[in-house]
Amino acid sequence: MSGAGGDLSGMAVAAGAPRSRFLIIRNRRAGTDNRRLVAAVVDALDARGASAAVIETERIEDLDGAIRANDGIDAVVAAGGDGTLRALARAAISARLDKPLGLLPVGTGNVMAAELGLSRKPAALADTLMHGATLEVRVASADGDPFLAMCGAGFDGAIVHRLSQRLKQRIGRAAYVGPTIAALKQRPELFDVEVDGQPHRASWMVAANARHYGGTFVIAPGADLAKGELQAVLMKATTLPRRIAELLAIALGRTDRCATITTIPCRSIRVQAGAPVAIEIDGDDAGAVLHLEIRADVARVALIGNAARPPLAR
Repeated sequence: MSGAGGDLSGMAVAAGAPRSRFLIIRNRRAGTDNRRLVAAVVDALDARGASAAVIETERIEDLDGAIRANDGIDAVVAAGGDGTLRALARAAISARLDKPLGLLPVGTGNVMAAELGLSRKPAALADTLMHGATLEVRVASADGDPFLAMCGAGFDGAIVHRLSQRLKQRIGRAAYVGPTIAALKQRPELFDVEVDGQPHRASWMVAANARHYGGTFVIAPGADLAKGELQAVLMKATTLPRRIAELLAIALGRTDRCATITTIPCRSIRVQAGAPVAIEIDGDDAGAVLHLEIRADVARVALIGNAARPPLAR
């Protein structure tokens, strides 16, 4: 796969026969109205001669049992957002599942949906589940906890920590406005970040395994889910104008043109702080820590996606 955008052909495993039997695990807490899309995808699969059983859950702990209890399927599908897919990947790694994982993007951010080139149209999703490429994805970890897309320390961790999950279910992305403003009002403290053993300072750090961030924004054009290498995106601004400039650079996909942003390809990242730093992992609150160890390529999972994606927006 080219980091500059193009396709995912370098990640494809084997095409094989069309998949026809699916287990869909729907996260009731993901998105604002995900039941309708899941039902439409099930109908689209049925119309194509495939079948899907749907299990509903609110607890991550239920995923392991759901995977182990279902044999005779071609793929397990997460109906949710990035956190749901991450939980499914973690359960699949633990269970040593030899089936690919799919995604119905009904979450709020849906970074992995953008990364995998997924549509939100039921017919297109059904076609991808049945005929899409199987992609080998290198999983990273934060203090031993697997993640697929990213781990953030600082600003975005503070936003997620303040986020009301109930409000997020009701109004979607608009729920992030208040927490974002509150996080911007706080003057951040710089903390130490070792990138492959080299010392740096940052007020905010994102360990990117995927190119996208916050949905379709591009934070790390050089990231590649197949490569087994992270991109350490270091933000160093402490004043409000410069922090806003960093956010604009991310929104425009031009972090390379922002003077206070540095991106470094790496295999390991260590965060050390004098005061607790808020952490988010694949969009979920992971608390606050003084120390954090991030590693690339700790495991691998097979994800179903499109072999061709549109180029990165500029």
